[in-house]
Amino acid sequence: MIDLPSIVSTPNGPMVVGSSPELLKRLLVGVDRALREIGLDLDGWFRPGLSRETIAGQLRAIGLESPELSVWFSWHNGYRPSPLPSGEPPIPNFVMGTLEDAVARYRQSRSFVPPAQMQESLGAIDFDFGAGEGWLRLASDSEGLAIYAKDSISPQIRYANGDFEYAPETMYRAVSLCTYATWWLFGLRNGGYTWDVDASSWTMDIERLAPSQVEARFW
Repeated sequence: MIDLPSIVSTPNGPMVVGSSPELLKRLLVGVDRALREIGLDLDGWFRPGLSRETIAGQLRAIGLESPELSVWFSWHNGYRPSPLPSGEPPIPNFVMGTLEDAVARYRQSRSFVPPAQMQESLGAIDFDFGAGEGWLRLASDSEGLAIYAKDSISPQIRYANGDFEYAPETMYRAVSLCTYATWWLFGLRNGGYTWDVDASSWTMDIERLAPSQVEARFW
């Protein structure tokens, strides 16, 4: 069992000490192990990971690059359709998109030009939920995890959502996917996330999540 790294505060939000692509890989292996121990069939849920070459090529095509994303999409490339009637995802509160979907959404968001009247009444961030130029959405819908994929070994991440612009600077922000994976593991080990076998769904106990995750409103 991997020891959970410490998390410290930074101007860009909570960050795991020693975050790196290598640490991310170990943490994601730990997430798989924790989910299997619960009894979830990961092979039936996750799509196989992609090669580093495929990932790098698709990201370069939209002007992005991220060592952490190479680890992320070589781990799993999103979900298959849920095998459960409930449609529940295998990771609590997170519907993981594929790289192909993420690239398509990025292209679409960069080509969208809002009408002039809307631009006057709303700021640009209202249209992208805080995940604009350089930010790749990893969730399969408009809200959720996004990563700044330009030139950083320990990139900023955000919980993109419609309230992002109006939230305090301590909310919806963190650094590195290592932090996100550490929060998953903390919640799974400490009862923050519990799999309800009868309902085939996740329950969440905020009081048992990592304090830094709760403060950042990152779930």
